Order: sequence, then C-alpha cells, then structure tokens
Amino acid sequence: LMFESLAVRSGDEPDAMYGLLAEDIQVAPDKSWIAFRINPKARFINGDPVTAADVAHSFEMLTSKEVSPATRTQLEGVAGATVLDARTIRFDLKERTADTIFNVALTGHDLKVTHTDGYPVEPVTTSTLSIGMGERYDAIVTLGDGVFPFVAEPVGKAGLARALIRTGAGRVPAPSWRPSELDGYPLTVEMLQSGPGIALPAADPDSVQDVVLSGSMTPYLWTINGQTYENTDPLMVKQGQATRLRIQNHSMMPHPLHVHGHTFQIGPAGGSGPRKDTVLVPAMGAVEVDLTADNPGQWMVHCHNAYHAEAGMMTRLDYLT
Repeated sequence: LMFESLAVRSGDEPDAMYGLLAEDIQVAPDKSWIAFRINPKARFINGDPVTAADVAHSFEMLTSKEVSPATRTQLEGVAGATVLDARTIRFDLKERTADTIFNVALTGHDLKVTHTDGYPVEPVTTSTLSIGMGERYDAIVTLGDGVFPFVAEPVGKAGLARALIRTGAGRVPAPSWRPSELDGYPLTVEMLQSGPGIALPAADPDSVQDVVLSGSMTPYLWTINGQTYENTDPLMVKQGQATRLRIQNHSMMPHPLHVHGHTFQIGPAGGSGPRKDTVLVPAMGAVEVDLTADNPGQWMVHCHNAYHAEAGMMTRLDYLT
C-alpha cells in the first residue's frame, strides 16, 4: 500500500518476510507468483477494512508514469496484480532467475570445467559448479548409458530446475530428485587458473580504483561507491592504460559484477587468475581485477542481479579524451 506495507523484510534475514497488513503469505513453488492474505484487523483511519482491491489500486498508482522512476523500479519485477477475493491478492512475477545463484550437477557424473565467460582455463574436474547471474562456464562430460537428471539448485531458495539427458534406456527419477553430487563443495572462480596464452600482458596498473558495493533491503537501495546510477561518479581510464579495480562488497549479499565492453583478469595482469567479464563477489568479500583499456567509449559496470541494478547498483567506465 502507499502508506503501509503488506510485509517487511528483516535486515539480518535477507530471504525472510514478516507480515504487516498481511496475515499470510504464499509463494509459488517455481517463484512465479506471491499471494498475500490481508489481516481482517487491517483498517484505514476511518475504520474501513483494507481490501485486496485497495492493494491493487495502490499497485496501479505506484507503477504509473506519474510516480518517480525510483519508486517504479522497486516494482519492475512484478508483471501484474490479481484480486482473488476480498482479502487475497496475487502478484505475478516476471523473471525468476535474475537474482539467483545456482549450483549445478549432473547425476552420476563429474564436470570437467574448461572455460569461464568464454575464456579457456586449466581444466578442473568437479562434482558440482556454482554459477552466478551473468557468469558462463563450459564443461566436458563423458556420459554413461541411461537417463540422467541435469539439475540446477538455487542457493538459499527452495526448488530445483532440471533437464534430462538420455543416452539409453532407464527409469526417469521423480521431479524432486536431488543428486548426491550437489552435496559436494561447489567449484567457484577462485579455484580456476587461466589457460595457456590467456592472461593479460603483465603490467603494473597505471591507476587503482575502488568499486564499493553496498545497499540494503529496507529501504531497497543498492549503490556503487555510495551512489545510485543517476548520481554516479564514473570510473575513468585512458586508452591503452592498465587499471586495477579493487572490488569490495560491504553488504550481506553476494553480487555478480559485470563490466561491459571489456574482460579482466582475476588478480594481477600476467598472473594465473582466469579471464572473465563477470565476477561473483561474496557477501562482505573482496576481489581485485586488472583491466586493459582497449575499447574506448562509455561502458556500464553493474551488478548482474537485475533487481539490484535497477535499484541503483550501476556505474560507468568512461574513457578520458
């Protein structure tokens, strides 16, 4: 509602919500919708009960062109609102993976990881692999004979996504089947080394720039270097320079940081770290990357969690002329 919320998030429990006007919250197993049952004690100042129609009206007002972009941004992940009965409203959600890290595994097999973000790495074999939003990995698998679920498990959320790989006859496991490979420690980027000839040319950086990621769930605001995008101070480089980005995550949530128009090397240029264009920075963690300024222009630098980016966690990499 415009003057009170259906529910509130907890600052120390990022995935928890507690009802205010709502007495009950239901979430679809596939995260395609969320429904709120309004507490019958919820009243306007004149004593009239708050209804689902009132909530729907508030949603229409808060997503209209008459309100500020900052307000609309917070609801851009909602496709629409449907009144189910006098006290129940359902919100249909758009993208259900834009804020999700997945651990992936193939039942009964190991994954031989050969590339990340399109660049070769020294091959590493693992039972499970962690993939952040915007990251890409290539893996080689020697398939057995049978039917094998390929499963992606969302980190910190319920449910499983899966595909079936069929090489022969076999029983199809139940949709809820969870392979034991997911119980292993997942491979992450710090376990990888760049492939032969992939490292950037060794060079001391011409500049060192901080990229501080921070924000909160209440209010829903995410920043880089203390600013949302409309007030950002861009990162600056000159063509041909090497720059080092010191990425620091000052929040309790991981953030996949993506640089447009460039790739970078994890750690120092010329070292053993992999080449990437997106790096998952853990909660309260940090990573340093080196980048060569070889593509003049103005390039977005943003969190690949779509909702964090929309709420302000974006800046630019600008070239000095």
